[in-house]
Amino acid sequence: MKRLLTGKLPLDILERMLKRYSLASSKGLLIGPKIGEDCAIIDLNGSCIAISTDPITLASDLIGYYSVIINANDIAVTGIRPRWFTVSILIPERDANEAILESIFSYIHRACNELEIELVGGHTEITAGIESPIVIGNMMGVGKREDIVPTGGAMPGDWIILVKDISIEGTAIIARERPDILRAHKIDEAIIKRATDFIFTPGISIVEEALFVRQIARPHSMHDITEGGIINALYEIALSSKVDILVEIEKIPIYSETLSFCEIFDIDPLGLISSGAFLISATKEDSQKILKELADRSIEARAIGRVLNRGKGILYIKDRDGNKKKIDAFPRDEIIKIY
Repeated sequence: MKRLLTGKLPLDILERMLKRYSLASSKGLLIGPKIGEDCAIIDLNGSCIAISTDPITLASDLIGYYSVIINANDIAVTGIRPRWFTVSILIPERDANEAILESIFSYIHRACNELEIELVGGHTEITAGIESPIVIGNMMGVGKREDIVPTGGAMPGDWIILVKDISIEGTAIIARERPDILRAHKIDEAIIKRATDFIFTPGISIVEEALFVRQIARPHSMHDITEGGIINALYEIALSSKVDILVEIEKIPIYSETLSFCEIFDIDPLGLISSGAFLISATKEDSQKILKELADRSIEARAIGRVLNRGKGILYIKDRDGNKKKIDAFPRDEIIKIY
């Protein structure tokens, strides 16, 4: 049997597992297990609870901070404010000391405090058989049914909007995990320091931006960009919405730090983990309003493509020479190349 690669499951395998083993949907389940949908949405007699879960396995020094923000982002792009957080913390035997626990808990506290989220429970243990800490977060929030924005709601004719630049998270991980290699390639210390702080500025949270968009408009779809970068996030929108999408590559902004780092590690930034940015699918009218309102608040956003038609979830790109071609999803995130 073929050995699977590190990272997310291939979409075709995940889809088979979900079709084969998901139970019949209950009456109150509005959004359940599905490609591209990062939250379950359950109807509670008019109100809805959104529930997300994500493990953090790559970012070692700020793993507690990541665990809150990444899960909060998943909730926020549904149009619901994240409120409550539970967490399971697994510490490898070789790192079992109070200092590492202090670091993880302090960064969980910092992130929760920034977003007014309450830590309501969890589990912590020393675990055999793992090499680095693993933090598995679960986020919850409550909102109105009419506020819900799914990933799979994109419609033909919609504009595709990118909010903030891509690869914020990936750039920060490279700076934090491989500064020695960056220095060996003559990357200036000030650039490494600036990229290290990308976690906080421009930041990997998109909670307030996503909730603001939902407040001023009625987007058909919103989706945060995580593993597999912007290409895989676009694929997830296309597959879950059953539409084909065209994106213009030259309209996707990439930080100079990102480009420099990616060249060193032979990384394609379009497939690099990108928490800190998210995608919107909305009508032309709503898109124009969203772009104007975000610009008025100095939040970077631009239209990068459009939804073409109902289809099988095909993603096309138009390159800098105007050529249109189909592009495949990345089999795993490009960040793996630094390890």
